[in-house]
Amino acid sequence: MRDIDHVMINSEARINAATAFYEAVGFALTSPSHEAGDFKRRIMFPSNYITLFGYRPEFGIPKPDPRGLVEGLTGLALRSHGIEDDHAALAASGASVDSPGFSQREIRFDGGAEIARFGTMRLSRGIPSEGLIFLCQHMDGDAAWRHETVAHTNGVTGLADVVLLAASVPKSARRLSPMLGDDPAPVEGGIGWASANERVLVLDAESASAFFRMPLAARDVPGEALLGMSLRTERLDFVRSAIEATGAETSDDGASIVVRDPASGALVKFVQSNGR
Repeated sequence: MRDIDHVMINSEARINAATAFYEAVGFALTSPSHEAGDFKRRIMFPSNYITLFGYRPEFGIPKPDPRGLVEGLTGLALRSHGIEDDHAALAASGASVDSPGFSQREIRFDGGAEIARFGTMRLSRGIPSEGLIFLCQHMDGDAAWRHETVAHTNGVTGLADVVLLAASVPKSARRLSPMLGDDPAPVEGGIGWASANERVLVLDAESASAFFRMPLAARDVPGEALLGMSLRTERLDFVRSAIEATGAETSDDGASIVVRDPASGALVKFVQSNGR
């Protein structure tokens, strides 16, 4: 499987609450940025990251035009090392993919600023509730990381799993295989792809609920949707205390703790490093 590059969490007008929650749980966030009509902040890890985004009507930042970006975990980006070559190969295989798009953003830091350029390409078939599943190439190497902290008080070191809820696991697996690879393995209640450090899991509703140890909310059960993620931490006890102080909905079995992000509804599972 390709490595996970980043995930996207959409909090709509509750972006202020989202950033406050993740900071309270012990994450260091990047400086605010305004991109394509969105207000964004990021949580950077050594090899991947989380993008928090929404809009800020109180500052005259309007709600972006509809782009099929539902609330919650709404985007999964897989790493590309050559977006145009990947597009050619996927198109030749018969996969339904959009043409590559290119963008850039300014990264400000003490003493200056730097431009980071990106190439992206997404699956072109789907329903809006799925969110985005796409490839992302960092055209300038580690520019997105170079001036950002990747160390967090809560000891989180990166993404471990991304979970997609599917009404039909076989159908979703066939649709996602061009992006994820042709070598998935069966898992309890679904199917999964694995890289060296991460997994993408496609699960039925019962197994997804069991993975997060929470009943699924009404918003969690369309035909297919990104549902949640798990993160590795070296300080699970710290995370537990920090989350309890927020009053958010949780499930704790001692080995891991799950929280429903109160701003977006995304499910986030914290596991001790090297755990699931």
